[in-house]
Amino acid sequence: MSVFLFPQESATRRVKDINGIWRFKIDKNNEGRHQNWARGLTDTTDMAVPSSYNDIFTEKEHRDHCGDVWYETEVIIPKEWEDKDIFVRFGSVTHQATVWVNGTEVVSHVGGYLPFAGLLNGIVRFNDKNKIVVVVNNELSRTTLPCGHVNEYEDGTREVKPWFDFFNYAGIHRPVKLLALPKYRITDITVVTDFEETTGKIDYTIEARVPDNARVHVTLYDAKGNPVSRNEGTSGQLLIKNVRLWKPGEGYLYTLEAIIRSDDYLIDQYSLETGIRTVRIEGNKFLINNEPFYFKGFGKHEDSEYRGRGYDPVVNLRDFELLKWINANSIRTSHYPYAEEFMQLANRRGLVVIDEVSAVGQFDMMNGGGGISALGAGISSTTEKVKFFDNEDVRTDGLATHKQAIEELFRRDKNHPCVVMWSLANEPDTTQEASGEYFRQVFEYARSLDPQNRPLTFV
Repeated sequence: MSVFLFPQESATRRVKDINGIWRFKIDKNNEGRHQNWARGLTDTTDMAVPSSYNDIFTEKEHRDHCGDVWYETEVIIPKEWEDKDIFVRFGSVTHQATVWVNGTEVVSHVGGYLPFAGLLNGIVRFNDKNKIVVVVNNELSRTTLPCGHVNEYEDGTREVKPWFDFFNYAGIHRPVKLLALPKYRITDITVVTDFEETTGKIDYTIEARVPDNARVHVTLYDAKGNPVSRNEGTSGQLLIKNVRLWKPGEGYLYTLEAIIRSDDYLIDQYSLETGIRTVRIEGNKFLINNEPFYFKGFGKHEDSEYRGRGYDPVVNLRDFELLKWINANSIRTSHYPYAEEFMQLANRRGLVVIDEVSAVGQFDMMNGGGGISALGAGISSTTEKVKFFDNEDVRTDGLATHKQAIEELFRRDKNHPCVVMWSLANEPDTTQEASGEYFRQVFEYARSLDPQNRPLTFV
């Protein structure tokens, strides 16, 4: 299953939100994996999901814990889901996670800002309680994104030292959902938009499991729900007369509905909001819909009181109001991908987005360094700068992690009209010779992935 289609209820799909208060336990001695806490937790406290666990506690040892923490909840799976594929989907968990359901491992994921899911078929008990246990780890290294290291002190205390200038929040940061999907279904949709005079064009490709006796039908609706174009098949082009373009400050959206149907029987249905616009660079001009665009805005953060980096729709809306108030037209998602719900709002509001991978801190900081901005205070006299990209593990494991993060980000956000450019890193140490080959591979890989061929940059 592609987990990058946003969870959506339809005539054929069911989504159950399982956010709320979960049971929580800090693994002070990092012993839970060996003592089989995956089968269930004892001596727990309460924890909000989604949220960063750090700011909920008063004690410094909890806020600054290094290593594993554990979450647990119970859910009832209705029997009417028995003939469907059932998944548990996490919007993001920072920075590493493993998930068990009823004591069976269902998925692991590395990387704190993108979604992942585990298949639960054959594991769940219908019309009964099912135990979900998640272990979350916040440790950093020079091969993780973002980068950092772990200090170990003589008294056994361990501390995460980030190589970036914002707090290393951790936890289940975005919504957790149960999905019940048809066995035959749409697994991915890709759109590339264009226009010529007053005619809009959407080239679409649909990945789907389609039974032999069924076909894929595609209908495009305008913002009022009127059908404006139709086609059949898993790929093709939709033409829209008197097109309304998606523009900065004017987020006009069409809805592409894809269905799998056999005669009169509906097998699957999924709808994708999309805006029709073009992006290109001409000389020193950045053009959206062939018109010059000047970026006015911010590199902001997902960061708020109590919640830390946890998703909250109130905070999202307040940020958008502030952006409007100050007359901003764009943001960069410094320094990681933002929540899917933020991107959807940006589509609707016409906010232009530079979408950034979580590659921050790609320079070695030794002797207790960390949390220092490459542009800001600089490096202290007691800190030794090591050639980051000369490390063999950076050129192998680190590069593989970077490519995975790019692939997951592009797959999740490729269809958002608000995304006009990708930022592949923030303030890496490109003064060293070895960085050239590293970023040649990073940029070549990114170019091969974007169907819309948007500009690539890094800070």
